[in-house]
Amino acid sequence: MLDISQSDAILVKQYHDAILNQDFALANSILTQIPNVSQKFLTSQILNIAFDTTVALERYFLDRWSPAYIVSSTEPLGQETGDFWFDTSVVTY
Repeated sequence: MLDISQSDAILVKQYHDAILNQDFALANSILTQIPNVSQKFLTSQILNIAFDTTVALERYFLDRWSPAYIVSSTEPLGQETGDFWFDTSVVTY
């Protein structure tokens, strides 16, 4: 992504005004005049990619790296490597 330059500001203002006036043909025309516009405007596509990536990372770490914590007096069946079992049968007071 790139910052909007001072020379872009006039075109961005014109684009904004055209959108507010619902003149979408003019807005699109102005948009094409902004150099490297695809690197300067956040679009729904960019936000969707960021959202999808975040969800995928959350699922990956939940599935692969989130150990289970089990508290019981007997060892649980199906315990996976990395799971934690707190054996309450050996607790002394």
